[in-house]
Amino acid sequence: LPHVATQADWEAVAALDVPPPEHAGKPASAYWHRSGEYYRYDFPFPKQRPLADEDALRARRAYLACMRYTDRQVGKVLDALDELELAERTVVVLWGDHGWHLGESQIWGKHSPFERALRSPLIVRAPGMEPGMSDALVESLDVYPTLVDLCRPSFTRTEHPLDGVSLAPLLTSPDGEVREAAVSCFGAVVSVRNATHRLIARRTDDGFSDVELYALADGPDPIHDVADDEPELVERLLALLSAPR
Repeated sequence: LPHVATQADWEAVAALDVPPPEHAGKPASAYWHRSGEYYRYDFPFPKQRPLADEDALRARRAYLACMRYTDRQVGKVLDALDELELAERTVVVLWGDHGWHLGESQIWGKHSPFERALRSPLIVRAPGMEPGMSDALVESLDVYPTLVDLCRPSFTRTEHPLDGVSLAPLLTSPDGEVREAAVSCFGAVVSVRNATHRLIARRTDDGFSDVELYALADGPDPIHDVADDEPELVERLLALLSAPR
């Protein structure tokens, strides 16, 4: 934000067939928000909720223009490593701290515990590793122990135990896994995601409240809260949130 890109990037995305949000309905969730950060910026169109269809498509193109600009900067870094002959002894990690809603669930931006906002970019390029993709569950906490594993520094221990795990095995075996579930938090709101579901809850002094459960087969946006239908799964996922990390 506020979606500023070069004229060339705007022109490049102008002709793209950008689809509307896949699920534009407002969810019946305790965690829906009014996109306050997004609506604080000036728009070249009316600030209504929800945005008009034409304005929503324009906003989605603006995001693509910014991504195109950002991708180009990443390319400059990689080109520089090649020019300096450092690529074969440099580990490159590209990651972000959150994903982004682009009108899905009538949310623009981040600050939600839903699947779309908690799927963040993570790309690792390491010398000697073949390109590939993995569906394994990981956390941002895993980046540091992965670098320790790949770089083999002279020290052998850290001052405090690490909560993360090395993702190096996934670089050679993308079909493997390193975690049963991945945990995220934003203030008192916590979320845990396994291979099939995402559970969201709010920490309280004596446990959890506002527990919601979503099946990922329905897509990355909250549609049907199935917590009442899956009590055993809810308890199992809540236990992962309560366990020492």
